[in-house]
Amino acid sequence: MRKIVLITGSTAGIGKETAVGIARQPGYLVVLHGRNAARAQAAVQDVKRQSGNEAVEFMLADFSSPTEVRQLATEFARRYSRLDVLINNLSGVAATDQPVSTDGFEMHFARNYLASYRLTYRLLPLLKQTPGARVINTTSVAYGLARPDLNDLQSERVPYRLYAYLNSALFSLYFTLDLARELQPTGITVNAVGRGCEWVQWMARPLRGLLRWFRVGAQGSAPTSVYLATSPDVAAVTGTYFVGQKPRKLLAIGENRANRARLKAQTERILNALD
Repeated sequence: MRKIVLITGSTAGIGKETAVGIARQPGYLVVLHGRNAARAQAAVQDVKRQSGNEAVEFMLADFSSPTEVRQLATEFARRYSRLDVLINNLSGVAATDQPVSTDGFEMHFARNYLASYRLTYRLLPLLKQTPGARVINTTSVAYGLARPDLNDLQSERVPYRLYAYLNSALFSLYFTLDLARELQPTGITVNAVGRGCEWVQWMARPLRGLLRWFRVGAQGSAPTSVYLATSPDVAAVTGTYFVGQKPRKLLAIGENRANRARLKAQTERILNALD
């Protein structure tokens, strides 16, 4: 029986590289996710060509819409009988074209954090009935530069949009740690992967030499996601932050229990209101 992997935001970039890497492993069916049917179909064909694996499919959903996130989870559970790996792929794209989601939330918060949180919990029944299931959340290696304000989840008071992205990356890390603790009795593992910060790279192209710490692009973080998704070496590892296939100690901001508790409580209130 094939293992089934769902990778969100996987029609291009790191998500697509991750899909190719997993599809190359024997015994995997990879489900891509995107917003545009034409791009998703093209990505499926490309992943098949690069991996030599014909077991590649796609599903559509706009993560700025809570209705479409819910529909994706429902349709996935209808179509597939198991979910071995869920990879919530952090979007590194600036959401300047549509700064606010359909339900009124700042776009980075909505797409990178809230949608992943909602999708994961709606897919939990399927994950729980799949032995050895894994959840992988991508975040940014620059999460330590975030300026989290739990009274300003819309990032209305941050000086630059960069911080909205960084805050969403930090929130994804908080989500990883809390979910890992919650699911530990079930055997489902939950880990995070640090990826490069496209915002920082773009804003400081003249200072490339100073930004090497931030450079974990598609060739760096995609193999780490593949490793966490497929390697037996990490089958029992949970609640851990990885960069370059190695565990990394979190900065103090990444382990802030007070912020984590407040964020979780506010997230639950938001989702209860949306449902």
